[in-house]
Amino acid sequence: MIYISEISEQDLSGLALAYMKTFNSDPWFERWVQSDAKKRLQDLYQSPNFDGLMLLDGKTPIGGVFGRKERFFDGDSFRIDEFWIQRSFQDNGYGTALMEKLREQLAGSVKSIYLITMHNPKTAGFYQKSGFSVNDGFCIMHLNMQEKS
Repeated sequence: MIYISEISEQDLSGLALAYMKTFNSDPWFERWVQSDAKKRLQDLYQSPNFDGLMLLDGKTPIGGVFGRKERFFDGDSFRIDEFWIQRSFQDNGYGTALMEKLREQLAGSVKSIYLITMHNPKTAGFYQKSGFSVNDGFCIMHLNMQEKS
């Protein structure tokens, strides 16, 4: 049975495994190991104003959303730091259900939700179908500290 639940600190190990499986596959092809994935999720979980949900298949985490409220001059916004569903569970409406539950949970407490994602039809397309739009006023800047000048 697939369902959505609140996240507790005890859930982070299982969530890290689902996170690692997701982001080590198409379209990201990252190289996560479970200990680093767990550390990332712990850091997000412990950040001020954290909020999040997990998607479970029985007792096994298969996806999640991690984020936090941030204060801006005109009110609070919610920044999604991580949103994922394991590949084998995608395209079944679970991501949409998770996003809808997050929106319900945040309704009335934030003025907007925003995120940064990979620009391809699979990822950006999901968020656009969920009502997000590309903000032409911003760009993502990146400095690789590993490259030599």
